[in-house]
Amino acid sequence: MATVEDTVRTMIRDSPALFANRTQALHFLFCVLGNGYAWRHGELVETRPLPPQSDEDILEQIPPVLAHDTAFLADAAARNRSSIRVRACADALAQTPGELDEAPYPPNLSTLLLNRPLDIRPDWLEAAREIARTVLPRWRTGEHFAPQYGPITPWTIAQWCAVQPLLEDLARIL
Repeated sequence: MATVEDTVRTMIRDSPALFANRTQALHFLFCVLGNGYAWRHGELVETRPLPPQSDEDILEQIPPVLAHDTAFLADAAARNRSSIRVRACADALAQTPGELDEAPYPPNLSTLLLNRPLDIRPDWLEAAREIARTVLPRWRTGEHFAPQYGPITPWTIAQWCAVQPLLEDLARIL
């Protein structure tokens, strides 16, 4: 059985380019569909692990660009070196909330945050409350209807209507 902190620490250490802080890792765990996690015995466990990134993998993520675009290259290199620094601080970052840095993933009937098991362990319930305090107000404003999540369609509106009772349930645990 893994604690929330163990899970978040591993996520930050293994994939620092994806998770720069605890809030981003909790958002991925509880809100992103198809994330490779599922509820088992009251905790979220990996069902298909992400491959860990080596420091070399991170530095190689700089896309090929024209050689004269030195500003872009410098910025990309700095972001990737920052990911390596994030890895070095994984222990502290696993315990410290940070910025989400993007609109939250849209709520869905299958969102793990909205489908907590009855046997949820206390540390996982507290983590659910923590990320709910971040995403619930943003979900209520409709901020999740962001372009990166696709166009607004009758299906997305139907999903939004269907999750309303689950959002109200979520508000009760805060």
